[in-house]
Amino acid sequence: MVRLINLTPHGIALQFDLPKVEVPMTVIRLDGYRESLSPVIDTLTLEPDKGIFSLVWRTHLPIPFGPKEIKTLLIGKPTPGWERAYMMNKPFITFRSPNLPALPNNIKL
Repeated sequence: MVRLINLTPHGIALQFDLPKVEVPMTVIRLDGYRESLSPVIDTLTLEPDKGIFSLVWRTHLPIPFGPKEIKTLLIGKPTPGWERAYMMNKPFITFRSPNLPALPNNIKL
């Protein structure tokens, strides 16, 4: 439980529980080897005047030959459709929810 006292303009106390969120991550190397990562919460940013907080997860992965040896980084659990497309070496196309923001042009999935 997190309890914030005298950190808002009105001085009211705020309290909340941190969510129990798992963020599974998998790295697929160029040789096809998959490695599961276990991210942990690293940073909690509080913005009590806005009534929000943000969490940042951190993990580590030794990559002796540099980032070019990583083919894919999966964040979250892949769908069966994604797995099938990956195994067939085909692109996976998903229809994004209209409520989600578009990805920046420099991010490749």
